[in-house]
Amino acid sequence: MLKKNLFAVLILFGCGGSLLAAALPSFAQVEASYTFSPLQVTFAPIGQRATQSFLVTNTGQKSVAIQIRMVKRMMDLDGKENNTVADDDFIVYPPQMLVKAGERQTVRVTWVGNATSSQELAYRIVAEQLPVDLKEIRQTQGDTTVAIKVLFAYQGSVYITPPNVAPKLVLESAICEPSKSKDSELVLTFANQGTAHALLTNLKLNLTPSENNSKPVTLIPKQLKGVSGENILAGSKRRFSLPCPSGLSNSKLTATFEYDRN
Repeated sequence: MLKKNLFAVLILFGCGGSLLAAALPSFAQVEASYTFSPLQVTFAPIGQRATQSFLVTNTGQKSVAIQIRMVKRMMDLDGKENNTVADDDFIVYPPQMLVKAGERQTVRVTWVGNATSSQELAYRIVAEQLPVDLKEIRQTQGDTTVAIKVLFAYQGSVYITPPNVAPKLVLESAICEPSKSKDSELVLTFANQGTAHALLTNLKLNLTPSENNSKPVTLIPKQLKGVSGENILAGSKRRFSLPCPSGLSNSKLTATFEYDRN
């Protein structure tokens, strides 16, 4: 899954190499003057497919400065993504580039991390547009403070996928419970006990109250917005909340589900 972020960030490099990042207001009128592709790539942990290529294309009228970096991708129970620097796991060439108007630049990324993992590993590749003056950005040493404004960023999905990995999704719990609002919430907790990520594509859910003789309720993808299509990384859990269907309020439920596994 690709993310396109439009924002400005002030990065301060201070004495001792510490780093401070503070978000500045968004600039909705700014349009991306470049594209970055592909949007999702699967690497092998060893061999020829441990190196993959990406393409930066300048679609604007002026040169653009682009920086490429890799981050480890983790996701908490409520879907909040946390990223950490992954410089030691990849070689990116070139990590910075100046692409002239109408031209393209190929970026080669090589996995140099764990070659024996038995589980798929999830990362993001981040392509950030920077001010054109790269010389100023590079002169960050001693007590010098340099401001860097990130104008536009793409975030792509990268998976390091060993052979014979597969997702294994289970629905750990489904319960309708009171919420802060007047309506009850249907709380679903999925666990991916497998070794590869899973997308809940075209999710369908069958719910049966366990405490009475009510008829089962089937929810189709359009009734499962915010759940259907979501990503659950290998070895992780996701919790989702949505309005409880009529007739199921404040009930423990027996639930089954199906989704497109391709």
